[in-house]
Amino acid sequence: MDAVEGRTVQRRRRAGATLIDPAIVWEPVDARTARARFTNAGQTIRAELSFSEAGELTNFWSDDRYQSSPDGTTMKKVRLSTPLAGYRSFGPVRLASRGEGRWHEPRKYTYIELTLDDVQYNLRSR
Repeated sequence: MDAVEGRTVQRRRRAGATLIDPAIVWEPVDARTARARFTNAGQTIRAELSFSEAGELTNFWSDDRYQSSPDGTTMKKVRLSTPLAGYRSFGPVRLASRGEGRWHEPRKYTYIELTLDDVQYNLRSR
């Protein structure tokens, strides 16, 4: 597994109880910010997470995300953030209903905006 795959794994672990996985090492920064370190198969990725007063994840930053050069011949690590907002109830759980993916190089720009209208999980196959 390389760092890109590790980042994908960590992104998938960001929701709910998966943040208490023992493979994630936490370091407090202040009352609403923490650093996380995740190591798997010799690859370590790091991120900083911020939380609202209510304990809701509001942003995720990492400098371990790779971005290709315009010609696609090289890769470099750059900052990525994923701000979250609009927390509301989806059935029995409270989740962010809006989020973005932002690159911070060569300039800061949003490459994806997401809005959740409905969440269904643990559905049975028909």
